[in-house]
Amino acid sequence: MSKICCCSTIIFIIIWMHAVKGVKELVFVNLVWRHGDRSYIKSYPNDPYNNGSIWKNGPGELTNIGIKQQYELGKLLRSRYDGILSKAYRPQEIYVRSTDKDRTIMSAQSNMAGLYPPVTSDELWNGSNTEWYPVPIHVVPLESDNLLRYPIRGCPKYEKVMHDIHNSPWFIAHEKNYSSFYGYIQKNTGSTYRYNFSNIWEVEDNLFCLKSNNFSLPHWVKNEDLQKLKFLNSLDMGVMFSDVDYKYRSVISQMQGGVLLKEMIQNMTQHINNISKYSTIAYSAHDTTLTALLVTLGNYDWIQPEYASCIMIELYKDSDKYFVEIYYKKRNGTKALKFFNCNISCPFDDFVTIAKQLIPDDYGKICGKHQEPFSCDKIVLIAVCCILALFILIFIIYVSWKCSKKAKRDFPYSIVETTDDDGPI
Repeated sequence: MSKICCCSTIIFIIIWMHAVKGVKELVFVNLVWRHGDRSYIKSYPNDPYNNGSIWKNGPGELTNIGIKQQYELGKLLRSRYDGILSKAYRPQEIYVRSTDKDRTIMSAQSNMAGLYPPVTSDELWNGSNTEWYPVPIHVVPLESDNLLRYPIRGCPKYEKVMHDIHNSPWFIAHEKNYSSFYGYIQKNTGSTYRYNFSNIWEVEDNLFCLKSNNFSLPHWVKNEDLQKLKFLNSLDMGVMFSDVDYKYRSVISQMQGGVLLKEMIQNMTQHINNISKYSTIAYSAHDTTLTALLVTLGNYDWIQPEYASCIMIELYKDSDKYFVEIYYKKRNGTKALKFFNCNISCPFDDFVTIAKQLIPDDYGKICGKHQEPFSCDKIVLIAVCCILALFILIFIIYVSWKCSKKAKRDFPYSIVETTDDDGPI
């Protein structure tokens, strides 16, 4: 009997150990989403809505549809991450950063309203009249943002790669194939300049925003025109960060999307090493931000990221090991993404090893310069130092001039030299 009990105990312990080992716990997540629906950014001479009256807040601003999209995304994130985020806002749990654009800042605010509806009496600061609690959104000046604004400016090597792509045989052939279409668009829009691969997005964006907000499209626009414009826009985004056949993906990623991936890896590393207190770090950004990251992750599907689409890079702990899983939320659902040849649940060390070829070690060196990406703070510091040096120089000159003037007052008479001829006989 004792032997049976002993064996039963051992079997129970073994089963329990396997069960415990198999429990995977979500401990941290990086989030990056595109802003919600907005008004179009650019118009054209023949635009029937050119007076801008249809957009109450002007071009490029978040619409009510966009606010709702982000609010719903926030609710989805609440249901998904309820285990690592308290129901009430806690500043030690989440950090949110946005680009310095109204539409991304407002998107982040709308998202947080969905993620953190007031649940305690303390959060009902206006009684029951306002079901909203403020959550801080952090920004840096747009010209200094080298993390979320893409493509990152001020990188000579990236500009050289883009020049090579735009002068490659396939690109020249592509522009030739679409030359008549560009001319057709120019004629109907009344544009004063010719459209090409890099600026045709202006028209696609204009028409897409009209359609998504239920405005009638201009009479000349056919469905096949919309399809071509959508294709060209999505292709342009992919080429911007990889070229059509991924020829430059690795080198461009190190100068673009790899910058954000590096930041996200650092976020996870700091959490693993108990350096960071956050369980969630979120970024509110743009379609180019998501495209740059998707290309770097090897998962761009050549479709422009939708409004309020979201990439989720999750960190799990299983016993003493860590794993990374990537998910991409779109309008039609959430899909798991493979990181190249790693499993869906990729060991953290393997994830970092694969990422090394895609993230910058020395950004300045990779870009063909010795400094980090353009920083307004650095320029201001240099300017302040130059002004300070100028004041010091002026002060030295002034002091020297005062001393020279004083020396002249101390010696009012000049010394007259004499010769032997002037002396007595």
